[in-house]
Amino acid sequence: WTSARARASLPDDAVIAELARRLAGEPRGLIVAGEGAVPADRGLAPPGWPDDPARGGTAIADLAARLGWPLLAEPTSRARQGACLVDCADGALRSEAFVAAWRPEVILRLGRAVLGRPLGALLANSGAEQVVVTTGGRWHDPPRTAAWLIDGEPDRVAAAVAARLDPPVPTGEADVAAPDEADVATNEDADVGSQEAAAWRAAWHDAGGAARAAIDARLDAGDALGEARLARDLVAALPPGAVLVAGSSRPVRDLDEYAPGRDDVTVMGNRGASGIDGLASTAMGAALGTRRPVVALAGDLSVLHDAAGLAVCGPPQPDLTLVVVDNDGGGIFAQLPPGELPAKRQQRFTTPHGVDLAAMAGAFGIPGVDVAGAGELGPALAAARAAGGLQLVRVATDRHTTAADHANLRAAAVEAVEARLAAGPR
Repeated sequence: WTSARARASLPDDAVIAELARRLAGEPRGLIVAGEGAVPADRGLAPPGWPDDPARGGTAIADLAARLGWPLLAEPTSRARQGACLVDCADGALRSEAFVAAWRPEVILRLGRAVLGRPLGALLANSGAEQVVVTTGGRWHDPPRTAAWLIDGEPDRVAAAVAARLDPPVPTGEADVAAPDEADVATNEDADVGSQEAAAWRAAWHDAGGAARAAIDARLDAGDALGEARLARDLVAALPPGAVLVAGSSRPVRDLDEYAPGRDDVTVMGNRGASGIDGLASTAMGAALGTRRPVVALAGDLSVLHDAAGLAVCGPPQPDLTLVVVDNDGGGIFAQLPPGELPAKRQQRFTTPHGVDLAAMAGAFGIPGVDVAGAGELGPALAAARAAGGLQLVRVATDRHTTAADHANLRAAAVEAVEARLAAGPR
């Protein structure tokens, strides 16, 4: 059975206090942050505008630190930050041996359902007690494993719970009531400094670190700019304060799987049944509204579906760099069962377009450049920012090569994670 507690924005103090007591008593816990963990209006204020530090990803990272729990955060959660963040969590979760050895007892899920299959499998099969916090009464629980559904803004709930762990500290959050002394939970029962809790945290971070090292070693072996390296290197090349608009399908999943977290970059994106529609327009709106450096990582079909948005852009024209992965269609299907079909039947899924994207952009007066090697990406992005306006950077890839690359990267990550697991505690 699932117990649902409903209230807009923030639940009653009694619910927050009960949740704090339950979480504080468990050393083997995880925080999983998906899209919506931080509402869309947070973290996008134009330069110079106030932004509440007690909300957003900072609040979620603070809760993870107070609990001593590993934090698994997707890029669009806006919570990929803090010392508890597990880098390359997807690589760790692909190891059945690691998951079997380090299975959580409690999972706090913030926001909507997750992107990656390995994390989705953990949520469906772990047997852990799961608490889901989402806004507006949305029941984001596809595996139906939640024991407790809380209706509230996840980052505000995180801030309120964190205030009840150990002596509460001032947060500057005027609308979060200070708890009574009797309602303050402590971490004594969890004994976060104990050997068990320390081993739990170290195991997750060591696994993520091993996966990261293995992936980076393979990506850095040459100058090839495949889709995995593009996602990683693009995030590294963004200036502080930038906004990254993640395209649906493979781009956002590549960011999830291969890109490190940055607390000075805000990631946003469109999700849903028609997630690829309107992506360029979304990115242009982000550039005009935030007045920050904005880069979009988009698939070719997303750009083609929103070609009309490019055609009617401006004035004013946004300062936007549109990085397009051109694999001539829906490249994600090469990594799914349709990729095993005969070539002609595959086309029903991949919908190859054969369009010269640079020529299309040129018809709208949008300058474009092709990037072939990893060493060309940084200079191309810098040149686009310096030129201003709407710029297109095209990266051509082959979907079958990409599928093989991803398989090799995942295998290398699993091998490294299991080698670290076999080595035992540090």
